[in-house]
Formats: sequence, structure tokens, C-alpha cells
Amino acid sequence: MSSITLIALAAMASSQQVAVTTFKFENTTPAFEREQGPSVCIDEAHHNFHTLEGRYAPFGTLMRDDGYRVVPFNESFDAEALGRCDVLVIASALSSENAARDQGFPHRSAFSQSEINALFRWIDGGGSLLLISDHPPFSPAAADLIAVLGAASVHTSTVAIPKKTDVFRRIDGTLRDHVILEGRHPDERVASVATFSGSAFYLSSHFKPLLVLGPEAYGITYLRENLGSLPREALPRYDLAGWAQAATRHLGEGRVAILGEASMCTAQQDEYGPFGMNHPDAASNAQFCVNLVRWLSGVLVDPTVSDADRLR
Repeated sequence: MSSITLIALAAMASSQQVAVTTFKFENTTPAFEREQGPSVCIDEAHHNFHTLEGRYAPFGTLMRDDGYRVVPFNESFDAEALGRCDVLVIASALSSENAARDQGFPHRSAFSQSEINALFRWIDGGGSLLLISDHPPFSPAAADLIAVLGAASVHTSTVAIPKKTDVFRRIDGTLRDHVILEGRHPDERVASVATFSGSAFYLSSHFKPLLVLGPEAYGITYLRENLGSLPREALPRYDLAGWAQAATRHLGEGRVAILGEASMCTAQQDEYGPFGMNHPDAASNAQFCVNLVRWLSGVLVDPTVSDADRLR
């Protein structure tokens, strides 16, 4: 894995970042007949940067091709609304305040206390959550929910040096053992995962890491939106070696996966070229994302899960 710098990228350049809907993953053995699988709801009620008809359209296609019933979710989180979902995907949510102004500090939670409580109870009762927080302002917008689930989110963003991508591999220990990485048979085994910027997590013992930052990883808090341009040496810097960029846990009867980067599970293009599942370094990303949702929906089962693993 290349060395990683973590730096908060407040400016999104969203007009230049678009989905590549022509991306196609050859799924020869889908988990379900088309539209016969569990429901996958994609949150669009929290000023999400990634939505089903927008930048996460390739993710939606990936899931539909595996047989899942993929629908947008446009409501606040409560027991009734969540009850219609088997898997809920929250990608790059924002608070109303941060969506309406610049993306500098402070950052507010994208979710109310009642929504966080409803999500926890829904997972505890058997729901599955895929939470994707990405770099600021998205990581702090999800920080309270992440904390309740059992992890801490760093308010910075991963950037590979000297390339745009960072690749996690088994050979260097940055890609950890997990049924998600093995799949159902050898053809579904994941050899590497590429990420593109993003954030990182400090995990409680309830979580099992999937992607782990290497020994040279560090973080820089970027302050341009607050204080203007500052020299790099004037910015706060943190050692983040060993922090995770993806992890999973069981919570009661449900399952949780957290990703610190959103592009790894979609296909996009900007002025610099492809990034996401369509990037040359991301040959295994689509299989990783398919396996991830299969694990969340119970198609892939952990070899052993103790009662301690399910602690609330």
C-alpha cells in the first residue's frame, strides 16, 4: 500500500464529478433472481451528495444485477419507514446547515437524536446498515451516529501520494481476513480494494476491520474554508497508522458496515479521469461492494459469531 496523507478537502467540485452509468460488472452468478432479493434503500433525505439517480447510480445497477430491489429512501428515519428496508445505505449525508453554506467548521450532525435512536433499534432488531461517511464535511455529519455504533471518525480525508488512489492488499496486511473478501467461491475472492480520498475510523472492539491504513498514514486538518490558504506545515497533523477505512460489526440481530470513502462503490469521472470502480487500480472493487451487501443481507455468513460480537 502506498503512503497515505489524510487531509480535509472542503471544496467538492461537484459540478465536475459525475457518474459513469456505462460501467458494467460481469456478475455471472447473481445472489437472487432479478428483483427477487432483499430491499436495498438508498437514503436521499439528508442532503446526500451520492443518490440513486445521481452519483450512486452505478452502485444501484450493481445491486440490481445481483437481484436486489433497490429503491430511494426519502423520509426521516423512524420505525415505520425503516421497516420497509432490509438494507439501508447512507452515503455522504449532510446537515441542513452545512448544505446551505460553505463546508468549513463547524459541522453539524446530519441526523437528529430521534433518527439515531430509531436506526440503532432497527439494526438491533435485524436491520442492516451500510454507512458511508467520506471526507469532511461528510465524516463529521455522521460522527454522532458512528459513535453510537461503536467507532470514532477522524475529520480528515485520505489522499494517496503520489497517485490519486490508494490500494489495500492482502500481501501487506492492509486488507484483512473477512468472509466479505472471500465471497461464496474462489471466483469471488477479493485481492485488493482501491479508495479515493475519504476518511478513517478508530474502532471499538465490536468492529472487525476490513481496510486498514498503513504505517505511513497521517492526517492533516484542512482549514481553507475557515482561515484561508495556509502553508501545509501550519496545519494540524496526526498519525493515523492502523486506523480503518472500512469495518463491520454485528449489533444485536442486525449488521453494520462503515466505509470512510464513497467512490470505491460507484463509478465516476472528473477532470482528472475515472475514479471509483472504473479506475484501472480498482479491478476488484465491484466484487468487494457486491460481497459487502451480500454480507449485510445474510447471503455471506461469518464462520463464528459469539454473543459478545452482538453486544449492544
